Amino acid sequence: MPMACWPACSGATSFRTWWICSGMSGTEIFRPEAVSFRQKRLYGNITVVAEPATNYVVIALCAAAALAIGAAMFGEYARTEAAAGVITTTKPLAKILAPKPGIVSDVVVKEGQHVKAGDKLLVVSVDTPLGNDESYSQENLRSLERQAAITADQLGVIRANMAVERNRIEGELAYSTDELAQIVSQIEMQRQLAKSLETTLSKWESLVKQGYFSQYTLDEKRQEFLEHQQNLSKLMQQQSSVKARMANLKTQLVALGSAERKQVNENRIQTESIRQNSSAAKAAGHYVVTAPISGTVSSLMAIPGKSLRSQGLVLNIIPDNTTFEAELFAPSRAIGFIEPGQSVRLLYDAFPYQKFGSYAGTVVAVSKSALSPSDIDVPLNLQEGVYRVRVKLRQDHVAAYGKTFPLQAGMALKGNIVLERRSFLDWLLEPIRTVRDRV
Repeated sequence: MPMACWPACSGATSFRTWWICSGMSGTEIFRPEAVSFRQKRLYGNITVVAEPATNYVVIALCAAAALAIGAAMFGEYARTEAAAGVITTTKPLAKILAPKPGIVSDVVVKEGQHVKAGDKLLVVSVDTPLGNDESYSQENLRSLERQAAITADQLGVIRANMAVERNRIEGELAYSTDELAQIVSQIEMQRQLAKSLETTLSKWESLVKQGYFSQYTLDEKRQEFLEHQQNLSKLMQQQSSVKARMANLKTQLVALGSAERKQVNENRIQTESIRQNSSAAKAAGHYVVTAPISGTVSSLMAIPGKSLRSQGLVLNIIPDNTTFEAELFAPSRAIGFIEPGQSVRLLYDAFPYQKFGSYAGTVVAVSKSALSPSDIDVPLNLQEGVYRVRVKLRQDHVAAYGKTFPLQAGMALKGNIVLERRSFLDWLLEPIRTVRDRV
């Protein structure tokens, strides 16, 4: 622009005025579009008007931020300590172990079945097979069965022989009794006859003295009297002989009873020995596992045909009148603040907490001394000394998929023990309080 025009145009209040004053054409410097935009622009300041809904959103966001900050500052936060553990029972489980190696031949019980002390649980075969599709115990049992049959036959023969001999003795004794009765009767008759002859002989002696009869007749009467006396003596001897024979028969009868009892007892002893040998043979071929206590069968490991090792776990029995509890094993570095009454959140490995949540419990006891990993018989990988923490469960089941699943002894879990609850402000001020307490 010429310098002569500058003073005259210096008072222009706008670019357009200045442009006209200068007498310059827009086509000389700027594009026509730019010149047209400048000529048609709006006058005044631009103000953005907000809608009412936007104000409400801003207010709500500010309130939410204030609440979040307040909750963060004054809300309580729990300090927890994690520990691994398992589900156990208040009364110790009865672990049934195989006393010696063998193969399970029969399982009488099933999982969850209630048993009483002494009930048969399973049968384990420990037999030695032979080459003829038989076992050693079976062959031995067959031999013992044959011996038992022979012994039973011998007992029958003994009883039969003794019965025959007893009948013979009793028959002779009955005959002798009858014979003795006849002899006694004859003796009585002979005595009466002898007495009568003695009286008659006295009369004959008086008549002979008077001369009525000869001496010869008297001698005949005396001879007759003596014959009767002699017959009486023979009968008395026969009576004594029969009595002696009867006494002997009675002695034989008593001896026969003693001999029979002796032989029968010997046979019974032999039979009992065979029975014991049979029991031993059966025991040598298999053994029976029985329940030591009353309870519920759990963790049944035995199935027919399974091979068992010595002292291997067969099953567990959960005692009657017992409840489940959690047994946690806290490391030494965390045991200082754990005490009875603290809350515990339990996370069961079988039921992931991301889907099924955690379950509540309460610490009821804490061991006073540390346990080494070798002292703990649980399926946990413990690498250091731990303290046993017993936790009472609020419920002994887990609800999942609309069903109720009872807890099982031995289930692995993790427990978060709540040591204390403090606000975020307390956490921030803790270092200051610590320094103040030290001072």
